[in-house]
This record gives sequence, C-alpha cells and structure tokens, in this order.
Amino acid sequence: MKKKNTFIDIITAVEYLILSGYSSKSRMTAIGTSAGGLALGSVLNARPDLFRAVVLRVPFLDPLSSMLNPSIPLTRLEYDEWGNPKESEAAYRYIESYAPYDNIPTNLATLNESISTGNEQNITHPAPSILVTAGMRDQRVAYWQPLKWVARMRNRLSDLYCTQGDHAGVLLMKINKDRDHFGRNDQLGEIEELAFELAFVLTQIEK
Repeated sequence: MKKKNTFIDIITAVEYLILSGYSSKSRMTAIGTSAGGLALGSVLNARPDLFRAVVLRVPFLDPLSSMLNPSIPLTRLEYDEWGNPKESEAAYRYIESYAPYDNIPTNLATLNESISTGNEQNITHPAPSILVTAGMRDQRVAYWQPLKWVARMRNRLSDLYCTQGDHAGVLLMKINKDRDHFGRNDQLGEIEELAFELAFVLTQIEK
C-alpha cells in the first residue's frame, strides 16, 4: 500500500530539475514503459503542468480491471505487488485511487487550473502532448488497455485534445501489429520505433 510513493518521487524529482534550471516545463519530457507508464499516467492526472511531452510505451493504465480478472496472464502472479482487489476492499480502494484510467479528470476547469501557472509570469502552458504505443501481440498489457485510456482522455478532455489552439495538446495512439510487450523482434524495427518516439518528442518541444 505504498505505490503512491512512486508518483510523489517522480513529481519531486521533476520539480527539482525545473527549479534548479536543468529543464523547464516547456521542455520537460518523460518516457514510461509498462508499469512505468502507469506511474506517468498517474502523475499526468495530478500534475499535467510539469510536462511538455510524454511517451507511454505499452502502458499499464487500467490496473484495477486487470487485477480483478484472474484469467489475464500474470494477474495471479502479481497479487503480492499490487494487492488482490477481488478479496480485499482496501486493495480495491487503493488501486482505484491511483489507477490512471479511473482518475482521468472530469472537470476541465480543474485541469486547466493545474496547467495554468501563476508563478511563471502568468503563462498558461499547453496541455502535455502524449504518444501512446501498444502491441497487438502483447500478452502482458493488452492493446485495449491503452486504447480505452486514449478514448476516455479524448472524451473527457475534448477541449484540450480534440481541438486546435495555443493550449491544445496532441494525443496520438500507435498500435503495432508485430509488437509484443518487449518490442519488435528485429533490430531495425526497434530503431524505427525509437526514432518515431524521439521525433514526436522533438516536434512537441520545438513548438
């Protein structure tokens, strides 16, 4: 029941890098894979103002539904790490409280307020741009997990991700039919995937 410490640590580290002048909110980027995608997804819900661009690789964005379904590969094996929400109400409530999919903001005004910074010359930062990837052959994080997260983000935050304007962000979903949880099986394919991700990040921070 200490998973939230991960999110606090990330926020603290990013704030330190920004306040120390190593980066800025307009250039801060992050990449998270699998459970690392869960961590960044939770941080994005809480502090979207900290990032300009984020890449979520095969992200574990719906842990509650996954841990409630013992037929999904690895679910039973991961009860020790995540808890068993089918048998413990405390585990259910705790996972529910930080799961990225279950905590996408529904109040656009609240999200805009967290993006708007009053201590940086009253500049309102654009919503963070997000690239989400998934693999059709992934048996650890099924492609429908990040897919439904993207769909809910676009539904709840349509003013930020389904429009054009100074404060709109980019929200892309890329599903690779040949990828499993650990990437593609050929070196050239892996290089192409990395090049795509870096190109996305660079185009966003250059805006």
